Amino acid sequence: RYRVTRPLGQGGFGKTYLAVDDDRLGARCVIKQFSPQVKGTKSLDKAIKLFQQEAERLNELGEHPQIPTLLAYFEHDKRLYLVQQFIEGQTLLQELAQYGL
Repeated sequence: RYRVTRPLGQGGFGKTYLAVDDDRLGARCVIKQFSPQVKGTKSLDKAIKLFQQEAERLNELGEHPQIPTLLAYFEHDKRLYLVQQFIEGQTLLQELAQYGL
């Protein structure tokens, strides 16, 4: 259903990709793949819990003009994923470079 078109970034808990949703006429979306760089069972369990809580909070918020809408949350091949609305615009780093904030 989701086809990755390019990577957007990565951090300590995963990678983020720009993708298209073939079930929504090729609408662009963002996929967050949970792949934490933590060691130890307790740390991994905590990271999984935080990722799940993020999905729950996004779901509770529903549609909000300043937060990308949660479109899906699922597990595939023992990895967790969040799919969110893609919002066109600059990254925070680009904004800071442009406006010097």
